[in-house]
Amino acid sequence: MNRHLILLLALFASPLFAQVTQYGRVVEMNTGGRSLPEVTITIPSVHDCQPTCSDSRGRFRVCFAEHQQGDVIHGVRAKKCGYEVVNIHVLRDWTLTTKDTLRIIMAPEGKVKEAKARYYDLVEHAVVARYDSTMAFLKSQHEQRQLSEAELAFWKDEAEYELENAYRRLDAWADCMARVCDDDREELSVSLNERLKADDLEGAMALLGDRGEEPVLTTYQSYSVAFPIVNREEVVSAMEMDWESMPDSLAANMKLMQVYSKMMENDFAVSGLKYARACAYLGVLYKDMRLYAQAASYFTKAKTMFVALNEMGGDYTRQIEKLDAWIREL
Repeated sequence: MNRHLILLLALFASPLFAQVTQYGRVVEMNTGGRSLPEVTITIPSVHDCQPTCSDSRGRFRVCFAEHQQGDVIHGVRAKKCGYEVVNIHVLRDWTLTTKDTLRIIMAPEGKVKEAKARYYDLVEHAVVARYDSTMAFLKSQHEQRQLSEAELAFWKDEAEYELENAYRRLDAWADCMARVCDDDREELSVSLNERLKADDLEGAMALLGDRGEEPVLTTYQSYSVAFPIVNREEVVSAMEMDWESMPDSLAANMKLMQVYSKMMENDFAVSGLKYARACAYLGVLYKDMRLYAQAASYFTKAKTMFVALNEMGGDYTRQIEKLDAWIREL
């Protein structure tokens, strides 16, 4: 009878004593996976875990008595005198699993800082060069009468915003690039590493930036170069609103906006930004042709979309203020 009672108690008590053991390994950055021993791993006291230390092969394990697979542990720290953690994002949000070994990458102190300063200079040079080449191309289009004064002002403002936005991100971008290494197996890190090794800074910045923010020059070529205005302003202004005989640029861009509108069902943030830009640019074209009612309509559509994107966590205050100013001018 006592034996059955003990078995019964053990059955009911077993979930209380279930453990998750997380295995891990510490390696040194860009050494081909060389082990780093004597690294102290500490967990916040709220998780009731004893600190541990990596062995001669860099391996360690941590036992969690009150957690299950899939739980996220915050505040994990790895310390070794003279070293710093490279992939800090892994320790910031550590998801428990028994399937994979937690890989902590460390580097001698100062190595990340040195790489960050180098990448900061490289990225700064790249974004300034991108702005200069964009403006040079836009001015050449204006000189060749492929771009009106109003359109030039619109795209110049877009290019300046792109440059300002890039400068705000320079520090974060440089830090991410400085921490990329051959030992990091996460998908984003692998992709970044490939681009950096190929000296593709533009590709690396695109991976780290917002998905919907394609380069201004690319957007301009989509909206303007692909669909050039074939009618002079005076001719277009005198036309009746006959959609079948509209200039190629306006007709094509109208179709482009309809496509973006349908795409928004799949990805609002990406397609919504393209839709807002298309509306704003169409508003500029209409305003330039003195079709003020149509211009006001598309400026309003663009503003509505930018407001929605702002509510989703974007930063499009500048665009909203600019559209407000344009609407007041009509």
